Amino acid sequence: MVSFDIFDTLITRKTILPVGTFLIMQRKIKDQGLELDGSFIDNFFDLRISAENSARSLRNGCGVEEIGIDDIYNELISMTGISRENARKIKDIEIISEIDNILPCKRNIGRLKKYYKNGHKVILISDMYLDSNVLRKLLLSVDEVFSNIPIYVSCEYNKTKSSGGIYKLVQEKEKINCQDWIHYGDNKKSDVLMPKLMGIKTNYCKMPGLEEWEEDIADKCNMKWNLDLQIFLGISRYIRQNEKLSLYSRIGASLGGMTLYPFVKWILRKCVDLQINRLYFIARDGYIVKSMTDVIIKNCQLDIKTKYFYGSRAAWKVDCTEKRALVKKYILQEVDLCDNKFAFIDIQGTGETFNDFCDIFKEFVNEPIKIFYYDIFKKKQLENCKIYNFFSNQDCIMCESVCRAPHDITIGYRMMDDKVIPVLNSDDKKKWLKCGVDEFVKGAANFAYYMSKYVDGTYINEENQQLAVSAMSYLSENPCKFIMDYFAAIPHGDIENEEQYIFAPKLNCFDIFRIFLYRTDEELTRFYKGSNLEYSIKRLNSFEHKFLKWCMKENYSFLGRYIHKLKVWNHNGICPLRKRLPKIIIYGAGKSGRELYYQVGLVDRKSIVAWVDINSSDYIKKGYPVKTIDCIHSKIYDFLVLTMKNEDTVRNVAYMLKQSGVDKDKILSIDDYYIKVLKNRKEGP
Repeated sequence: MVSFDIFDTLITRKTILPVGTFLIMQRKIKDQGLELDGSFIDNFFDLRISAENSARSLRNGCGVEEIGIDDIYNELISMTGISRENARKIKDIEIISEIDNILPCKRNIGRLKKYYKNGHKVILISDMYLDSNVLRKLLLSVDEVFSNIPIYVSCEYNKTKSSGGIYKLVQEKEKINCQDWIHYGDNKKSDVLMPKLMGIKTNYCKMPGLEEWEEDIADKCNMKWNLDLQIFLGISRYIRQNEKLSLYSRIGASLGGMTLYPFVKWILRKCVDLQINRLYFIARDGYIVKSMTDVIIKNCQLDIKTKYFYGSRAAWKVDCTEKRALVKKYILQEVDLCDNKFAFIDIQGTGETFNDFCDIFKEFVNEPIKIFYYDIFKKKQLENCKIYNFFSNQDCIMCESVCRAPHDITIGYRMMDDKVIPVLNSDDKKKWLKCGVDEFVKGAANFAYYMSKYVDGTYINEENQQLAVSAMSYLSENPCKFIMDYFAAIPHGDIENEEQYIFAPKLNCFDIFRIFLYRTDEELTRFYKGSNLEYSIKRLNSFEHKFLKWCMKENYSFLGRYIHKLKVWNHNGICPLRKRLPKIIIYGAGKSGRELYYQVGLVDRKSIVAWVDINSSDYIKKGYPVKTIDCIHSKIYDFLVLTMKNEDTVRNVAYMLKQSGVDKDKILSIDDYYIKVLKNRKEGP
């Protein structure tokens, strides 16, 4: 005889936690129009959990091993005073919600079918408060094989697997010798240890848990009360249960899905709203988004066509008639211009490059070209394109890394056999295979397939921007080692240096010494072959962090000055005076502010009098030495540098500072500081 546990062995839930069903119920109850107190509905999730815990406590005191669903709802009536009729309706909603929340465990159902087909006696055993009739409904919702298989459930026999009682009962009823019995289950105690003690053979069906990075995000986002996150994590786990994935694919099926699936669903909804039926995904950032979009379009049978459109700043910033003509030919070749029901997709930027590209489009289309962005920060008004933005974060430094495609930058176009083809910076595919981008994309596409196939968006927000932002923030702030190692190794540079550069190379002590103590006025690129020094610093171990702090501290000490003089003597045989920078206060701790802090710190740390932000407490928690803005008036400085990119914000903040007494001649934008100070600094003592 062969027996199978039911939950997390033959079926599992879409939500990562079993109680996620109650969150689904809470949203359904709101739509049912039941005569219930608003407080009851808003707190139903917690009330349902409390009612079950209370029912178990009461029954355990009477020596009862398991409760039934009626016991739970009787306790809910007692706790809240709702009517029996409403309790019955809510109980029915729970059963429907459980059915809606079920997924098949395909591998174990396949095993069960094989035993069943070969004539073995097959039974099901479960520790559960739902009775066998309800359990059969759940099982039949995934496969008809469960029509006639006997079900032994703890609430009907008042005996559980965890106590061993239900195994003894099954042995007596089925008249089976334990040595002739095999049991499959996912719980180490009740499905493995207890039956083994009785002489039953067991097979442990391990259910994948949360990945390390998923646990971090779950803690950050209060997963227990977050239905959307529970679904996203549940589907990611379900993929790992059904597919053999590499580490890179697991990251893609988890973080790739969490960061980009909401964006893709938003795009497809906007297509319906705007009657768009053709989408053009701009290389390279559009590659992974197109992969996910294509899967959803196929699963949902949407009437939308997609195409990958090769382009870039280098390809579209054309300064001669011949190159401009090639861009026009490529547009005519690739874009269906029969009507205006099309749009382009990009990820991040100012929109200015696409606006310039659309200037060429004017010859074919009379109105602005529509484009969807994941994250955009406009510096000026754009006339040639109509922008739709998923959200505006401006601090999302990981967008390009998440959306990296497994090919190089498009640098132009050329003719081949009467066809315009894109010209890439290189055709080196080995580096992309090595860093795992292709596997990451496959994982993200897998996530899109499972989500669009199994999840009905009626009761969850599939476009959850906050969830996408939280996942992106996790990637940039303090991700676990697996995540940092993956993203850090991705080729990430401009046209001239991408072959040698990666996003954030690992620094050893020699690198730290050269960058933070030996270097003075040389370009950072001479010592650092990466795109994000801050991310490389995050990868340091505790010893390397201590060494970094020592190097920065010694930079302007006697040792630092001696090293710098020695360097110059070796090069020129002379010792010029060390360059010093004017005293500054950095205003703003966003991406630009952090970059300026590190850049100035590498040249002259002592020139930074203070680093301030109106949200200083948030940045202090993240470990940045940011102070409150009221300290400005107690400092002596030459310039106050506003690091915000938005021109309107800079004007407003500058006006506020002038009103508070700050000398207007001391206020500089970050661009003015780079031009007036960093590029034209004079030697000083």
